Amino acid sequence: MGRRYLHIGIGYSGPAWRDPAVLEPTIRSFSIDWLRYTTSTWIILTEVPTQVITERLKAVLSSDDIFMITELNMREMAYGVMPTWVWDWMNRNQAVAAFGTAQGLANKLLPPRP
Repeated sequence: MGRRYLHIGIGYSGPAWRDPAVLEPTIRSFSIDWLRYTTSTWIILTEVPTQVITERLKAVLSSDDIFMITELNMREMAYGVMPTWVWDWMNRNQAVAAFGTAQGLANKLLPPRP
């Protein structure tokens, strides 16, 4: 399974808001890179199978919480009103995904060091 973007949206039961920092270690465990643009939505770059991500999230969320994971194709379609830093992150990571690593991207874009 190659690198791909996933959107993760969570609906919390009970209180409408929870501290997203509680989920960050779990999100990091299956992400090459990620961003959170609301308290309950993430875009991640990952190679981990969606079923593994599902199981890791279920382990830390309440049994009454709901969530959906869906793949994003940002190369062909990404529209909306988001802060500039979100678009910058997506553009940077699209290039990294294409070349495998940030260093791979740098090797393609920068001249070799003497």
